[in-house]
Amino acid sequence: MTLPREEIVDNAFVLRPLAELAPDERHPTLGVRYAELWEGYTRPGQTLFPVAFSWRGRVISRPD
Repeated sequence: MTLPREEIVDNAFVLRPLAELAPDERHPTLGVRYAELWEGYTRPGQTLFPVAFSWRGRVISRPD
């Protein structure tokens, strides 16, 4: 396994949560903030949609 994984910047389902949770953190090899990487994300065909998520009986998120 190689860290950081190269597909971090290729997959919307990975990059968007990183940009939301740690927008000012920088990608360790690119040196670019995750918020900036997400703002510049241009890969079509990766539709994101919210899903309901519960953990240990507690609702963590609900689709809007």
